[in-house]
Amino acid sequence: MNQQLLPHDVLISQFKAFYRDLQQSNIVDMQHIYANDIVFKDPIHQVRGIDHVMSYMQSSINNTNQCRFEFLDEIITEHSAFIKWHMHYQHPKLGNMPQTLLGMTHLLFDDKITFHEDTYDLGAMVYEHIPVLGSATRYVKRKLGHY
Repeated sequence: MNQQLLPHDVLISQFKAFYRDLQQSNIVDMQHIYANDIVFKDPIHQVRGIDHVMSYMQSSINNTNQCRFEFLDEIITEHSAFIKWHMHYQHPKLGNMPQTLLGMTHLLFDDKITFHEDTYDLGAMVYEHIPVLGSATRYVKRKLGHY
């Protein structure tokens, strides 16, 4: 039995292909998956418009030595998706050691993605890798984990 791909299946496949390995992706391809008035949010920034999102993403790629996504789980409906992932990255300002971050993306779309929000633990991504602040952040997390 052949199951026909729905337009949102194709869009989500293109999205995943782009983020699978950001170092190998072509920024111009974002125009095929994102609407011109895209709103992109993450714990660090919020940008609006395809040109601003492409600029933000290019800057992110330029500042990392590796950045790829491993997709773990997803819930996809006709106009939205929640995609859980691991981001594997190396950042020279964070010791250039391989890191893995757990996060989730919420997407809204019609024929293209109109809203993209990434949610992840900013402390795990940044603060825990800063010498003094990292020790304090890990200490607080351990204390909060013990009731």
